[in-house]
Amino acid sequence: MKIIQKDLPQSKNIKFIISLEKQAVAAFKYVSASMTKEIVAGLRAERLIKSLPKGWTGEVNKVAPDLGEIISPVIKKHMDALRWLLYGDMAGKDAKAAAKAIGLKGKSIAGLLPSAYLQSIDAQRDYYSVLNGVAAPEMGKGMIFGSLKEILARTRKFIDEFTLKTTNSVIESVQVQIDQHNYDNLSDSMEAAHEGLGEGMSGRDAVSRATEGAGLGSVNTDAVVSAIEGAMTKAEGGWEFLSKNNIGTSSAVGTHQAMVEIFGAKSDDIKAVLITSEDERLCDSCDKFSKNSDGSFIYYSLSDFKPSGYNYGKKKKDWDLTVPPVHINCRCSIVHVPPGMTVLPNGTITSIRKA
Repeated sequence: MKIIQKDLPQSKNIKFIISLEKQAVAAFKYVSASMTKEIVAGLRAERLIKSLPKGWTGEVNKVAPDLGEIISPVIKKHMDALRWLLYGDMAGKDAKAAAKAIGLKGKSIAGLLPSAYLQSIDAQRDYYSVLNGVAAPEMGKGMIFGSLKEILARTRKFIDEFTLKTTNSVIESVQVQIDQHNYDNLSDSMEAAHEGLGEGMSGRDAVSRATEGAGLGSVNTDAVVSAIEGAMTKAEGGWEFLSKNNIGTSSAVGTHQAMVEIFGAKSDDIKAVLITSEDERLCDSCDKFSKNSDGSFIYYSLSDFKPSGYNYGKKKKDWDLTVPPVHINCRCSIVHVPPGMTVLPNGTITSIRKA
């Protein structure tokens, strides 16, 4: 028997996981644009006009309500849509409705995390079938549903923190534009008032004329849009890290569980290797974990692999071998090597020839 690396179900699964990561990033761009448009519409509807303090004129423009009242519900709706993207129907009816409302439903598949988890299980089951010529043993539905609920519970905290941080960042960015607008209003009006006094006008008349002609427009829409886009560009980096981290972890949980349940890999006699993507993007850490100095694969017991996510937040020099992904953007896969088989340096799994 011989299975070349590109035909390994695990290699195909890595490509699928990468496609999920790309969908997460693309969806965020769509959500960001939709959210910005809706926030600006809300600010316009509330006549976002800030002018001088009341002491300056008897015709002060309407002061906008608390920004949080306008912006927070919009951000929550769009973040709920992202929850639907990650969790699917497990995110709840409100999240599904939010995704439909902003047009995300239909543009992307729902449930990236369950998809990553289940597809990784299927990859191991397909690998078992290739090796043994029969269907893989079924995994308990109770364990699968229990794991999905655990994934949801563990990742909810990260989503909540991301939502709060994004909300505060957007509100602050808009508030800066309003504050600047107010400052410009005040500065222009004071200058105009001084000019009026210089022309011999009374103080009341000078101030009245100044406030009628200076800075009474709404905050510049382009400036607000630019501010929100700047905040969301920063948030995009956090979302990319969060989504890749959780998609990778969900995949790793499925891979690990399947190897244990399907191959009985609780014994140290069960060996596995770390198969890398042999191209210019291969990092030296994964190369070191994968192969010996002579290019041959290192054979590990499953217990040698630390849990996925173990290296997150650590410096590269402190990374350890984990169930893939070993790090963010890792494209490696863990492959069980049955007794009587070996892995060639090119990643091909083949039967050991008897002398």
